[in-house]
Amino acid sequence: MTTPEEKPAAGDARRIFRPVYVGELRVWTAATSRVRLDGGSMFGVVPRVLWEEKAPPDERNRISLYANSLVVESGGRVILVEAGMGRKYSDRLKDIYGLGDEEAVGALERLGFAPEDIDTVILTHLHLDHAGGSTVIDNEGRVVAAFPRARYIIGEEEWDVAVDPHPLARGSYSQPDFILSSLRRPRP
Repeated sequence: MTTPEEKPAAGDARRIFRPVYVGELRVWTAATSRVRLDGGSMFGVVPRVLWEEKAPPDERNRISLYANSLVVESGGRVILVEAGMGRKYSDRLKDIYGLGDEEAVGALERLGFAPEDIDTVILTHLHLDHAGGSTVIDNEGRVVAAFPRARYIIGEEEWDVAVDPHPLARGSYSQPDFILSSLRRPRP
């Protein structure tokens, strides 16, 4: 890993961060979010005594987690799988989630990719920790696509759930992460 002072030029970054090769595909992992979530929620019925040494909770019982994305390059195309949480949150939510400074655009830039390089964004689902980095707030305060040239791919069932979530799931979705003119309902 490099420090900010050692940040490589875009052309050098892909030589420093080594991809995994899968046939013709080059695949990088990118830490797109750091978040703190309730340890009890994350481990469910597993007693705290069994997980607290490996994932020490803070004074609010939150454990530190990273949301990682995949960047896939093949045939001149660049595909992002998951976009992390992004940075569009109020100070209150930043505090609740213990959000770090990581976000998809910066993580990709560290790999030598600009937002305009991304052709496709695949979102497995639209929870805020997976889709939040799909959009950013521009200089005029508008929510816009973080990857302006990308085609966003989202499953139709997930789209339907996300735009009208069950009351118990509503907190997992943030519609500004995926409701834009450039992010339309999937075509049949």
